Amino acid sequence: MTTQPSIPAVIGATENALRALLLTTLASTVIASYAEWVVLNAVSAAGTDASSGLWRDETARALKTEIEPIEAALRERGLIMGEMQLSDDGFEALVAARRAVGAATASLVEDISESDVAAARRVLSNLRERAEALVGVQQ
Repeated sequence: MTTQPSIPAVIGATENALRALLLTTLASTVIASYAEWVVLNAVSAAGTDASSGLWRDETARALKTEIEPIEAALRERGLIMGEMQLSDDGFEALVAARRAVGAATASLVEDISESDVAAARRVLSNLRERAEALVGVQQ
């Protein structure tokens, strides 16, 4: 009888492989790290509200690090400006990186049925929501 790996073991190994793919893909861009990728996406998603800083706490919590050094590096390279807005170069860099990441990850699901992909999304979302609820209970 074969023992199946635990769900956390499978998800952890998948997360590590996906992070490695992301970092390999980002290496061909001006985005130097996972943390920079997350911050640029958070600033982009916040849009005109980015200057309010509401996204900062959530992003810092997700990254488990201070945001200021990441902001400083992005600002130094001209990817963000002003009160936390993407510069034109930052916007172009993020668009190019998203395109590269999209191309790299598209092959992951190309031969998997739409129903299996949808089921994976539902299960992973459910697991994430439950984990977040447990973290909230423990804090």
